[in-house]
Amino acid sequence: MNHLGRTEASRYFPEPVRMGATVKLAPSLIRADLFNLERVFQELEAAEVDFVHIDLMDGHFAPTLGFPAELIKLAKDKTRIPLDVHLLVEEPSRYASEMPLGPSDQISFHIESAKQARLRQTIEIFRQSGARVGLALKPETPVHLLMPRLAQVDTVLLLNIPPGAHSVSPSSTAFLRLQELKTLQTSQFPNIRIEIDGGVNTETVETFARLGADILVCGSIVFNEKSIQESVSALRKILK
Repeated sequence: MNHLGRTEASRYFPEPVRMGATVKLAPSLIRADLFNLERVFQELEAAEVDFVHIDLMDGHFAPTLGFPAELIKLAKDKTRIPLDVHLLVEEPSRYASEMPLGPSDQISFHIESAKQARLRQTIEIFRQSGARVGLALKPETPVHLLMPRLAQVDTVLLLNIPPGAHSVSPSSTAFLRLQELKTLQTSQFPNIRIEIDGGVNTETVETFARLGADILVCGSIVFNEKSIQESVSALRKILK
């Protein structure tokens, strides 16, 4: 598999779209110190991140278990940062009643986890929470399958690594899918936001931003040996 860093990516994309302060950061709790979540939330607030990303996995759609739904309630009690919930589960509508979300939050479920005939119904079920609703795609799922539903959602999450995997670099396909979705956003669906999940690191973050990503899910690039505030500050310097 061909993996792209910043220098290599520039050969594929000589004319980037744009980059700037409009790119939102969503640190993923799955890489955080789970034994000190209250301190983590405090540091994320001090760093003024835009979202806290939370993966909910059921052990079926993704081969591993993620956070339980109870973490959403805990996070709402512990932080004022908007939540970005990513459901990697079968039958996502079953989780709707467990999501105490509000207008500043967003929740995405996978197009592969709901039958096409029920996608609209599932979208509407999550809309009742008041949160923004998104559709997510596995790495191998073609972007064009979203077309019938793009007008009904607020966000599209492009997952660039297999569900449940971590510390995996994106292939060149990740950038090509982003370009394809960015073209649809610009030409037909200007109100959707494009979210990138997986493979966001110091070698790729600038490329994802230049190609038009609106939200970047960050893992080890934020939760490392540095303080969270230092890591976020360094990331924002790259994105200027």
